[in-house]
Amino acid sequence: MALQTAAGKKLALASERILKLEVPAGRHFQMTLSDGTKVWLNASSTLEYPASFEGKKERRVRLTGEAFFEVSRNEKCPFYVETGNQESVQVLGTSFNINAYPENSKHFTTLVTGKISYQVEEGKEPVILSPDQQVSFDCVSGDMKVAQVDASAFAAWKDGWIYFEDETLPDLAKRLSRVYGVEIKVAERLRNYSFSGKISYERGVDYITRLMEETNGVVCEVENGVLWLR
Repeated sequence: MALQTAAGKKLALASERILKLEVPAGRHFQMTLSDGTKVWLNASSTLEYPASFEGKKERRVRLTGEAFFEVSRNEKCPFYVETGNQESVQVLGTSFNINAYPENSKHFTTLVTGKISYQVEEGKEPVILSPDQQVSFDCVSGDMKVAQVDASAFAAWKDGWIYFEDETLPDLAKRLSRVYGVEIKVAERLRNYSFSGKISYERGVDYITRLMEETNGVVCEVENGVLWLR
């Protein structure tokens, strides 16, 4: 693998070198790994990966945040995604979404196509997912559940959509903060409010908060650069 400077000069990188890509709030990024695997990184996410998988028995990356993977198939060299809390996903070739922000109490792995093996920690029996299945892991209690879902909805963010179903306002506020790079806080009285919908990123945070004001009686105010929902 090589990097190219602004002047067009290519700089070779040792295959053992671990690279780190950080995507800030308000942005998302699409990249292709050295094996042809495509990765979409959501806002406030980080991916650590080797410069090359050449000569390796496995392909292993580490994710903090949220990403969608389209893994290049190679039965002789399985692909692993590691996240926090010793969670690990093993795959040969498939597409799936992982939402594992460290500040969230639950992490979600959702399979779109193919088959993956999800393991919460070494030594525990892995869970095999089929398309349109999702495993949720409670980082506090350690509970793990598998549910049938519409997987495409959980990958909609990579195509420019914000999808939420019966999502509490504090959790939705966290997502909107990452997506738009603004600090959003929720008043105590609204902590049990929940929302469902699908909105284009391009609509902007002002459009979304205006909908909340018009349909749910939420008051949106800006104080010292912080957007308050009251």
